[in-house]
Amino acid sequence: MGKLKLQLDVDETALFSYLKSYESVSLPMAKAITGKSGEMTSGILAKLEDIQVVKFTGYKQAWSLSEDMVLQIDEVSTDQATDQATDQAGVQETMQATMQADQATKQAHSLSEGIAQQRDKRETESETDQAYMHETMQATMQAQEDKKQEIARLIEGLTQIQIGIIRTCIAPTSTKEIVQSQKLVNRNHIRIRHIKPLLEQGILLMEYPDKTSHPKQRYYLSDYGKEVLQACIEKRMI
Repeated sequence: MGKLKLQLDVDETALFSYLKSYESVSLPMAKAITGKSGEMTSGILAKLEDIQVVKFTGYKQAWSLSEDMVLQIDEVSTDQATDQATDQAGVQETMQATMQADQATKQAHSLSEGIAQQRDKRETESETDQAYMHETMQATMQAQEDKKQEIARLIEGLTQIQIGIIRTCIAPTSTKEIVQSQKLVNRNHIRIRHIKPLLEQGILLMEYPDKTSHPKQRYYLSDYGKEVLQACIEKRMI
C-alpha cells in the first residue's frame, strides 16, 4: 500500500480503502464489500485488527481505522503533499530556468542579428560612400575637362585687344585705363566691340552692374575670367 508498507490481499485492501473514505464499516457493509459470508468477512476484519489496521467499536458494532493507522495515513498524506509541492516547485523552477535560458538565447540571437545588421549597414554605407566618391570624382574631373575644353575654344575666338583687356583687368580698371593700356582712342568702340562681349561671356564683372554708365565704373576679372587668363598664359598668348 505505497509508503504505508502494508501487505494486504484483495478483500483486505477493499475494506481498508473503504475505511479511508468513511468513518466506519458494519459487518453487513463489509460482507457487501468483500462478497464473502459473514464468518469469512469477520475473519478478514479480525486479521486487520491483529495488524492494527482497524479497531472494533462495540457500541457501534462497527470497525474503523485504528488511531495508529490514522496517524500513518496523515503522515503519508503530508509527505505526499510535500513531495508534490517539491515536485511542482522543481518543475516551476525548471520551467523558469528554461524560459530564462530561452529568453537569454533570444536576446543573444537578437543582439547578434543587430550587430550583423549594423555591420552590413556600415559595409553597405561604406560601399555606397565609396561609389558616391568615385562618381563625384569622375563627374568633377569630367566637368573640369569640359570646362578646360570650353575655355580653350573660347580663347581661340578672342581678339588681341580682348586678351590685353583680360590681362589689364586683373585689378579693377576703368574704361579710360583700358583705352590707355591698349593705346586706343575711341572709348565707345572698345566698350562695345571688346568689353561688352567679355561681360556677356562672364569673363569681366562691373563694380556697378546696375549702372553701366556710372562715372566711376570699373571692370575686373571674374573667377571664370581668371581661369581664362591662366589658359591664355599657358597657351603663350600673353
